[in-house]
Amino acid sequence: MWLYASLAALLGMVGMPHAQAATCSVAVDARVVSTTEEASELSEALLCSGAGEFEVEWQGEVLLERPIFISNGSYVKVTGASAGEAVIDGGDAVVLFNVNDGSTLELDALSLVRGVATYTATYSYGGGGAVILRSDDCILTASSCSFIGNNAIDSGGAISSRGSNITLDGDTTFADNSAGEFGGAIYLTTDGSITIDGTTAFTNNSAGIWGGALYDSGNGITIYGTATFDNNTAEDRGGAFYAEGNVVIDGVITFSGNTAGIHGGAIYSSENNITLDGETVFAYNEATLNGGALFLGGADMDLRGTTQWVGNAAGGDGGALYMEDAATSFALSRVDASFTNNAAGADGGAIAVTGGSSLSISGPIPFRYNKAQENGGAIVVRGSTVVTEEGTLFDGNEAKGGAGGGVYCSSSLAAFNGSVFSANEALWGGGLALFSSGSLFDDDDPGSGSVNATMCVFQGNSAVDGGAMYSAAGYDGIKDCRFEDNLAVGSGGAYLHSGVLVELDRSTFVGNRARDAGLAVQSLGIAGNITDTTFESNTYYCSSGQYGYEYEIGEDEVSGTCRFGVVCSSCAASCEDNPGSVVVVNDAHVPICETAMTGVDTSGDGGVTLPELNLLRGYYRTSAESQNVLKCYQEEACIGGTDVSQYCQEGYRGAYCAVCDEGYASGYQFSCSICDGENLRSAIGTSVALFFVALVGIALVIADLVRVVDEVEPDTASTWGKRLTSCRDRIVKAVPLTSIKIVVVAWQIVTQFSSVVNVVYPDIYESFLAVLNVVNFDLGFLLSVSCIVDVNFYGRLFFTTVGPLVVFGGLAATYAISRSRNRHSPAGMQAAKSKHLSIALFISFVVYSSVSFNIFQTFVCETLDDGVTYLRADYSLTCSTGVHTAMMAYAGLMILVYPVGIPTVYSWWLLSNRHDLVKVGTSGNCLGGAPRLDHLQPMRDLWSSYKPRRYYFEVLECGRRIALTGLAAFLLPDSAAQVAIEVVLAAIFMAVSDVLSPFADPFDGWLYRTGAWIIFFSMYLALLLKVDASDEDSQSQAAFAKVLIAAHVGMVLVVLVQAVLSVRRGLVTMRDQPAANRSVRGSSFAQGHDGKTGASESEPQWSKEINGAAGRPPILG
Repeated sequence: MWLYASLAALLGMVGMPHAQAATCSVAVDARVVSTTEEASELSEALLCSGAGEFEVEWQGEVLLERPIFISNGSYVKVTGASAGEAVIDGGDAVVLFNVNDGSTLELDALSLVRGVATYTATYSYGGGGAVILRSDDCILTASSCSFIGNNAIDSGGAISSRGSNITLDGDTTFADNSAGEFGGAIYLTTDGSITIDGTTAFTNNSAGIWGGALYDSGNGITIYGTATFDNNTAEDRGGAFYAEGNVVIDGVITFSGNTAGIHGGAIYSSENNITLDGETVFAYNEATLNGGALFLGGADMDLRGTTQWVGNAAGGDGGALYMEDAATSFALSRVDASFTNNAAGADGGAIAVTGGSSLSISGPIPFRYNKAQENGGAIVVRGSTVVTEEGTLFDGNEAKGGAGGGVYCSSSLAAFNGSVFSANEALWGGGLALFSSGSLFDDDDPGSGSVNATMCVFQGNSAVDGGAMYSAAGYDGIKDCRFEDNLAVGSGGAYLHSGVLVELDRSTFVGNRARDAGLAVQSLGIAGNITDTTFESNTYYCSSGQYGYEYEIGEDEVSGTCRFGVVCSSCAASCEDNPGSVVVVNDAHVPICETAMTGVDTSGDGGVTLPELNLLRGYYRTSAESQNVLKCYQEEACIGGTDVSQYCQEGYRGAYCAVCDEGYASGYQFSCSICDGENLRSAIGTSVALFFVALVGIALVIADLVRVVDEVEPDTASTWGKRLTSCRDRIVKAVPLTSIKIVVVAWQIVTQFSSVVNVVYPDIYESFLAVLNVVNFDLGFLLSVSCIVDVNFYGRLFFTTVGPLVVFGGLAATYAISRSRNRHSPAGMQAAKSKHLSIALFISFVVYSSVSFNIFQTFVCETLDDGVTYLRADYSLTCSTGVHTAMMAYAGLMILVYPVGIPTVYSWWLLSNRHDLVKVGTSGNCLGGAPRLDHLQPMRDLWSSYKPRRYYFEVLECGRRIALTGLAAFLLPDSAAQVAIEVVLAAIFMAVSDVLSPFADPFDGWLYRTGAWIIFFSMYLALLLKVDASDEDSQSQAAFAKVLIAAHVGMVLVVLVQAVLSVRRGLVTMRDQPAANRSVRGSSFAQGHDGKTGASESEPQWSKEINGAAGRPPILG
């Protein structure tokens, strides 16, 4: 022993600087190391020590100049003075600790960094960059330590153990360590073992051959607590670790992002036992060849607890797990495990079982969305044994270029009991594919017999042949299974076999489809015992551009009866020689040639199928199989083409491309405009300005409505007051309000009509009507078009119906205030009543048409050939929802308030006062001899525009407005007959107005007639466009539209001329009258300001007796 110690000491001092040697001792040595020199002194003391005990407190970061040798059975404990700050640094030059001769090293709260194990003139070991355990009886314990950036030229970048035991606990980290051969972080061989507890992380470690983080060929690896293996790499096998010894993992363990250059992206396990317990996750590990997460070669695996295999990938076989060798077995028995989104470049998206190994799966374990480029989307089994039972689920897996979307099996020993195969895809056997599987039963061979599928469910799987199950050259037994809604674009909608169907018993085939033969089952081999099996609703499938027809086939091997089969046929060649034709299928499912629909590009060869239709700009259809080509509301919204998903221009979407995308504002007739920064700022600025103008106007009106009326005579009133009153009355008198009313009504009818009958005018007229649409006073529409807020139809309906009610409520409040303030003045009370009734009548007139139109639009729906029923007024909404049902109930209530309620109130008042209204016009100057008719004054805006005996015409006008707009929506919707009926109604209303000649002022009568003709010709133009009867080009239609625009502008000019003439007449009257007798008369709203009346001698009797001005209608007519 003395000789050995002397040689070790001599070897350790080779190359040491000339420092004074420390005193050797076998007693307990306690010291502090905080500098390089103190570390060298510790090394010298250990070299000459015989089985000593050393307790070292390590302070700060210390750079080593040479390894610290621990030998002769010494016990060394190194403790960091402060966790995270105590660092042993090898400077990328030396090993940190070299442990030998049964010695023990305990490390606590230390960081061991940049240790390097390489061959030098003074050091002959290439393993264990931080710690090397050179003999089989050494012990290493590390608690809450970090091993970072260590490197070994051979094995064990951080730790190398040759038969010794390692224990890791606490918070331990291995990061960025590397080894040229094995074990990027830890290398363990011969009889050594490693136990890991606490919280341990292996991150970014790498090995040049095997075991990116850990290599074990000793007694095994035991991992408890919480451990993570992230982003470790091995150039050959075992990205996280390589194990030949037994492996026990019990705790919360995650293998994520590890890679292997050949096999086993996370683990390569060979000829051992591996047990997974607790919670284990294999996520996104990769192997260039086999076993994206785990490679088992001659190993037995026992899986317990909870295990997730997610997103692992292999370039070869077994995206998550690869098994080979007859000694390999893997049992998934009633555990919480799942295989999701794993992928293989060849076979077995989740698991590959080969070489005689054995796979057993029991319980509802899901295999979902795994993918193989060739065979076995979830599992591939070759020459091995596989058993699945008790609800194993294969869902959404895919074998892209081969067979068995769920499972591919080429084995004599296979059984599938109670498994579910759903929505899997493959070229052959969407759910299950069997090749040379099973055998004839032999009493002397317990492993013989058919491959059995018992109590399995195959649903929604698809393949070219054998939608659910495909079997070739095998022996099959199917019992108590259900095949439903499976699809084969070739033959065998549910099942195709070319071997021996030993038994088909108590099974059901429902709703399966095939293009060619065997809608449910295609038998190309020998069909044995078929009993108690049901076939229902299995039918043909034709791919895009093909159509089915029936033909009689011979005896069916499955049912034993003669029946009609269905095959698919492409379109006839004769169609291709027919320019401008399209292939459709008739009711007998036979393809025929028809003339292409309007809106289809017919410039190419004839005989195109429905999916190939090329739509012209301005047209739309709901799907690639739709024969209904629809004209879009806005030509610019629909760009046409062949791709249904690309029909709509940017900013548009939905049915007819009539819904605006996010960031776009809806406009007139389903147009959309972008809400970019400049437009939005402009819209907000304009809206704010209008809001403040409206606010000031409302404030002035409210102030006038609630003011106290002065009882003094006009002669005693102030000069300033006289001037204000005179100015106000001149303005009111100069505005021809009845004429304005006539123009507004005409514009409301024209703008609303085009929306009702679903017609698009020529662009120039459409743009003009978009400007006129402001007369509908739709607040929700104005908010949407100005990009302020996105308001759908339900919002617009709410705004238009509730808004007027709020205003009426406000008027009721101001009327109560005005009556209270004028309670001592009869004239003030009368003025308050007149002003409030006049404004209420004005509001009811303005909103009547637009509100009624929106209410009726709630009930107008359109069902397209996609089966969806849309709300015509807003194609972003459907009529089949509970919300729409509630809105219809609300609209029904509002019908009683507006379309019915307003004319009813008008009629009640007019009929109640009909005798007095006629009496005023027929009795001459009756005010002197009959009771005064002051009660007519507040409602004069309702009747004073009309002749005495035509006092009721305002009610007829309400009927005209409703009949030509809102009610039109219910007359044969979206048809030419609807437009034709409206044209007739427009003509009837024109004739009625000519017969009655209702207007007191002939000028108003001629203006009304002009508006009626504009409405008539607008509807007539719509009829021509609807039936395309004129066959005119766009230039002719535009010319017609320009004439209509000129007529609209002419009406406006007429109103302006009338206003000018009115002002001129007023000035002449004032010039000819004495100043004391000048009095300007206006509407009742104007008169009501002072509560007094006084007609001029030149006024007609009808106006004199109710104190109105000749030819000067009130606000409402």
